[in-house]
Amino acid sequence: MNHINETTASETSQYRQELLEILASGKGVAGLLEAFCRWFDVRAVMTDDIFTPLAVKGGYASNRNTELIDVLDGSPSIVLDRRMQFQWEAERFDLTAGDEVCGYLYLDRVQMAEVNLNMVNAILPDLAMAVKVEQKKNQELLQQGRRWKNAFLFDLLYGNVKDENTVRSAAKTWEWDLSVPHTILSFQLQAYDPHLGDEGLLERLLRQWETDLVRRLNKGMILHKRDELIVFMPVKETEGSGKREKEIRTLINTLLDSAREFLHDRVLFTGVGRPCQRGVDYFRSYQEAKMARDIGIHETGENVSFFQDIGLLKILYSHDPTELAEFYHDTMDVLNEHDRKTEAELSLALKAYVSNNMDVSQTAQSMFVHRNTIRYRLRKIEELLQIDLSDLSVVMNFVVAFHIESLNRVDLSERRR
Repeated sequence: MNHINETTASETSQYRQELLEILASGKGVAGLLEAFCRWFDVRAVMTDDIFTPLAVKGGYASNRNTELIDVLDGSPSIVLDRRMQFQWEAERFDLTAGDEVCGYLYLDRVQMAEVNLNMVNAILPDLAMAVKVEQKKNQELLQQGRRWKNAFLFDLLYGNVKDENTVRSAAKTWEWDLSVPHTILSFQLQAYDPHLGDEGLLERLLRQWETDLVRRLNKGMILHKRDELIVFMPVKETEGSGKREKEIRTLINTLLDSAREFLHDRVLFTGVGRPCQRGVDYFRSYQEAKMARDIGIHETGENVSFFQDIGLLKILYSHDPTELAEFYHDTMDVLNEHDRKTEAELSLALKAYVSNNMDVSQTAQSMFVHRNTIRYRLRKIEELLQIDLSDLSVVMNFVVAFHIESLNRVDLSERRR
């Protein structure tokens, strides 16, 4: 037994020395995995902490086409080579450096029968630390490049660049084609708190979505801004609005599906702006996306809201709350005061009447009363307010008033004099 332990310790020391040499040579994660597979004669895939393949060795695949490798984590896990339509079952080993999982190692389950698992487990901590060092080095390079990219995307979102040729020329740095229209999708994390790790959560989700966007759109225009993830989605100019909305919803669902394993029971509220042909106008789509998202959160309860669908609310939401409150009180105070004194529920009947397209029968059905009861209440409203409910302009005042009533941002509790 002592002889076996000494042999294991000696081999582990040799492996550790080779890992250091690989790091020094600049061969990266691919070099680390290649050495591991050579030591144990096994097919393997290495991923990062969000299961994105970093390197693959053995079989039909090579490190030149990791983007064609999918890892379906499970028990057992499945490694799929999409180019060759070939798959194999794998056993997962966590790569833990300190207290942090920096990635995963997947070994071919069939070939593992010939592998010395004691030796594998002995070398895993050193392999994980080497991977962590390599990731740290790469992360610094990526952060430097991302700063330039993020600065450009910020300029687009806030309209800081006024010349379209300058915008399109700069976009080519990242091989982004801004000659086609783009729409902005704004995702906001529910109850964001940077002190509880939400900043890191969104950074991990950003990396996952970058991979998803490259696979679906061949590009990854995405930005993390505090509690938001903002996606620039290209759309086809020739498509009708219905087909375009369907494609946008498909992408949103794809992104939200991949976010579930990160978010658990948390919610991402989504707003969608209208497409813009020019890059210098993307800020308009972003402002629309934020407004649609906020109306979904505070007014309609929708998790996904399109600016084009929010109708009158988009005008009211951007208007001065004090003026909206004044309009509401001018329109509704007499009726509300009458109801408060008599419990006649005239305002409730009027709201139902407006909601049912001024159809007396449908209004009666929605309130579970007879049609004559609705007719009586409507006549009472006309007498009380000295109005004619057959006048569309009069009805529109009440439509606006009831919309204002639904806006949480407008305080209607007391009239300001």
